[in-house]
Amino acid sequence: MLEWATAVGLTPPRLYAQGFSHNNCFGVCVRAGQRQWLHLLKVAPERYLVAEAHEDELRRLLGDVAILKERRAGVSFPLSLRELRRRAQRDDRAA
Repeated sequence: MLEWATAVGLTPPRLYAQGFSHNNCFGVCVRAGQRQWLHLLKVAPERYLVAEAHEDELRRLLGDVAILKERRAGVSFPLSLRELRRRAQRDDRAA
């Protein structure tokens, strides 16, 4: 579709140029996985931080819930956007 749109003179949405695989939710999608959230943090940290703040508010209201999850020893645990960002920033400093 993107090739066709470009061929007929249409400009694809900018999320594709920013490395996203789709143009949904402006990159802030509750159905996205860790990879997309980390990409969002890299290319649009301001949008990531807004989503993180919204998730923090939901966590204050609902308890230990999160958009993301991680698995350890076959068990799923909530992984907050705040924790994902902290890990990414720690890894960036270590590299």
